[in-house]
Amino acid sequence: MKTGTITIRLPEEKIERLKELAKKQNISVTELLREPITTWLDLGAIGQGSDGEVLERLEKLDANIQGALMAHADLGVNILKAALGARLYACKAAENGDEVVSFMAREKALTAQERKKYKSQREKEIEKVSEQLLALILGVPQQQPDQG
Repeated sequence: MKTGTITIRLPEEKIERLKELAKKQNISVTELLREPITTWLDLGAIGQGSDGEVLERLEKLDANIQGALMAHADLGVNILKAALGARLYACKAAENGDEVVSFMAREKALTAQERKKYKSQREKEIEKVSEQLLALILGVPQQQPDQG
């Protein structure tokens, strides 16, 4: 590719900064400037499109981003609904499991007091596991139980 030369005027302090950057990268000032200028031209940043066209592109981009955010929010809501439904069914299964195990072991159903006791224990375990999961998701270090 045939190349040419252009000359630009810059304040001395900017020229010195360019020379320092080029020296640090062990390249010439020309090489330092060639890549960003080429990228700028390739992206159409110079003299391409009116302010109205740029604004229209930005509005389309914003609409696409808003649409993506709404889709992610909807997905999050659906995941939460599914998780809550699964938790409800798991709790009901555990309650029924308590009844079945009790009946098989003792040949009698749980009393209301025993059901309340098992439910309380399960709720404490759910809270503990929920806190651990939240800490894991948030990246919070978990405390180790006392070994003493």
